[in-house]
Amino acid sequence: MLREFRRWQVSSLDNMILVDRLRGIFDTYFGLGAHDLNSMLFVGGSGLGKTTLARLISKHFDWGRVERLQLTDDRFYKDDKLDTKLIARHLSNITSQGNNLTRFFSTNDKRSLYILDELQQLTTAQQRRLNDSLEEQADGICLIATMNVEYKGAGSNSTLSRMEVIDFDIIQQKQHRAELIKDMVRVGKICIKDIGANEDILTEEDLKDIAKQTHYDFRDFFITLGRRYVMKEQGKD
Repeated sequence: MLREFRRWQVSSLDNMILVDRLRGIFDTYFGLGAHDLNSMLFVGGSGLGKTTLARLISKHFDWGRVERLQLTDDRFYKDDKLDTKLIARHLSNITSQGNNLTRFFSTNDKRSLYILDELQQLTTAQQRRLNDSLEEQADGICLIATMNVEYKGAGSNSTLSRMEVIDFDIIQQKQHRAELIKDMVRVGKICIKDIGANEDILTEEDLKDIAKQTHYDFRDFFITLGRRYVMKEQGKD
């Protein structure tokens, strides 16, 4: 059963753990068409759902092409150093989108989505180049980028000016704590039901306790949820 908990994935915006302020923003976004969606930068600590939301956006909208670049992957490193040339080649796929005759004669007018995890890995020059492409080719390109909060200053102002910045750290602000716990309990119950587990094993108080124990980190929440479930099911808790 622990494996099922680990494999469970959020399948829709309704199953995301969010505070009302962010849910209102994304409810509006998900009601738009792919051509109307702004490029966005998700900033915040790890485990708050930035990458999950980017994945939902890739599935929800009708894109002509979807490509994800996770710049902390081993493939972007050579001799323990960031391979800037390899990153540059991948960025060329984005910046050249729409700049050739094949697009002019193409009947496919769908936008391309690029998900760029860990934007802070790019140099300022690369960010500027990306920014220029977003300005020139907004009809053909949508970029969803993520950046951990500790690197917030690594994003150049020119890049941020072409992207709508969503700060996920508001999720963990103290004034939203009760709201956050309530939503974690709600989604925890959805997870338990989705995988076919016994819904009577864990109480609502158990779920609240897990939320607090994991310091409201969503990734840790679901891992601990599975462990607590198995322990209680086996009578060890």
